[in-house]
Amino acid sequence: VGNVGYRGMLAIFVAICVVNGVYLVAKAKSVKIRVVYSVMMMLLLAGLLSVGGRAAILALLFAAVPWVAFGAKNFARFSVSPSRKLILALSLLLVFCVLSVAGKDSAIVHSMRRIGTDVSSSLRLSHYVTTVTMIRDHPLIGVGLGNYKFRYLDAQKKMKTESVFPEKYSRFIGKLPWTYSIWAHNEYLHFAAEFGLILLFSLLAIALFWLRSVFLRIRAFAPSCELMWGLSITVLFAISSLFERPFHHIDIMVWFALSCAVINKEVFGNAAVEPERVRKPKTAKKAPRRSLLLSVGQMCILAIIAAGTVLYVHGAYGQYHVRQAYNVMPKGEIPPSYDAAYEHLKSADTAVLVRDEVLRFRSYIDVPYYSSLHVARPSRERLRATWDAINRLYEYFKSHPTAENFFYLQKVAITYKRDDIFGRVISYLPEKPIM
Repeated sequence: VGNVGYRGMLAIFVAICVVNGVYLVAKAKSVKIRVVYSVMMMLLLAGLLSVGGRAAILALLFAAVPWVAFGAKNFARFSVSPSRKLILALSLLLVFCVLSVAGKDSAIVHSMRRIGTDVSSSLRLSHYVTTVTMIRDHPLIGVGLGNYKFRYLDAQKKMKTESVFPEKYSRFIGKLPWTYSIWAHNEYLHFAAEFGLILLFSLLAIALFWLRSVFLRIRAFAPSCELMWGLSITVLFAISSLFERPFHHIDIMVWFALSCAVINKEVFGNAAVEPERVRKPKTAKKAPRRSLLLSVGQMCILAIIAAGTVLYVHGAYGQYHVRQAYNVMPKGEIPPSYDAAYEHLKSADTAVLVRDEVLRFRSYIDVPYYSSLHVARPSRERLRATWDAINRLYEYFKSHPTAENFFYLQKVAITYKRDDIFGRVISYLPEKPIM
């Protein structure tokens, strides 16, 4: 079960189930149970091919490498005749599934044929080039956590209007479509854009050092099925991160943490220690006294946890009032009343974690609120208040230039004939928009 938002993430979750099926087949005690698990795994594989998630299928192919290496190293164990028959049956079943699902009218075949020609590919390229532009502007420390979606339009505008890349790429960049995304559709590029190259390369170096330690240790003993499962899941996420955003889903993070914990247990745990080190008698040692520095560190961690809990509870309180403000918005009333919504926003503004959401809500409803007051009883002051609300909306857009805010501000500028703001807004577009 996972947070499936679109086909790509659905394919990744199905690929996880396929890897889990391989583990169950390898750990099954009897041939009958192994056959049942094999049929279930092949049905999942057929479903994955029918979904047509190219990134998940490519990642699953790489995830099969640890199992292939495990089978090649332990093939001598399969000396019983039923096991060999089972391997042959599984191979034939796999071929049948591939041929039956990957027909000429299947989703995966259509998906493969559209590589490089469909709209999705051009949009991905536009996301990648825009992200690279963002990284070039902030290479060391990035734009900050969560600010990718707020810097996307500015980076795309710079990519389209300024000579950011060499001249030989200008024709290619000119053909890229205008688009907007809150993700880079590549976890490594997204991480580099938000946190900078220094932190990205540091984490990659730590990951490579960890993998080196793992492979150096597994050469000394026969790897277990649990270890192969952990390596397979880790490879699956590492490859799919090149094209999707698995680490932006909390359920994927749980699977990733579990796979790393299994790898560490199998490689660095007591089961993986050399026999002579296990049998070595232990000498009695005095329990070390707790140092002052350790106690201070523990108190700091507890203080951070307590402060985080308070912020979380207060944020939940503010989010409740934001949701209530949405619920009490006027729905067709004449004249519309925004007093109840403003009362909820006033209560929500006390929570630090939702102040950005409150600012966005105020920016959205200030314009119709003051406009309704001016329509009910026209006056110069209320007209001025409406124009000031539009100016505040534009200031909010400058600090939060998302596609939703872009189109809403464009609509407001046209409705209230604010040509000055309309001209600034459409400057983010490569061409004149259709009015």
